[in-house]
Amino acid sequence: LESFQWTIFIFSILIIFIAFIISFLITRKTLKPLKKLLSALDDADPDLKIFDDSDRTKDEIEKLSGYIWELTTRLKKQNEEFKQEQKTLSEVLNQMTDAVIIVDEKGSVKLANPTAKQIFLNQNEAAKDKTIVEYFRNHQIVELIKACQKDHKQKEISVELNQNKLF
Repeated sequence: LESFQWTIFIFSILIIFIAFIISFLITRKTLKPLKKLLSALDDADPDLKIFDDSDRTKDEIEKLSGYIWELTTRLKKQNEEFKQEQKTLSEVLNQMTDAVIIVDEKGSVKLANPTAKQIFLNQNEAAKDKTIVEYFRNHQIVELIKACQKDHKQKEISVELNQNKLF
């Protein structure tokens, strides 16, 4: 009976040791991607320090949640700043007496102020994402825009736009 007890004791110790090794390997394999992600976050933005380097008590999950929280906070702040800048730009463009039309590199109209809509008789139409050909309906203006995009230089043209003798 005593021999059987020692055998059970030795096998129990052996099983505990094997379980410890397996749990260590699984934990290490699980935490490896988290450590890589934390390292990449540290390298990408050195100012993004959630915990001090001396604070070794925080595990990877806590550090990652801190990073995510900090990044979310920064993103919300930047989004609010962007919305405020966009609102200011919109207010400035709406108050301008000159026509302003913003066109992207593909030739799509991204923004037109009310003066531009009035001049080009597009008051009731949404300017966004129309091509310059659809918006202006004037080959001389379209050619001028294409030339400006090609040369990256400011150019001028005088064109009669409608029956009201608008130039």
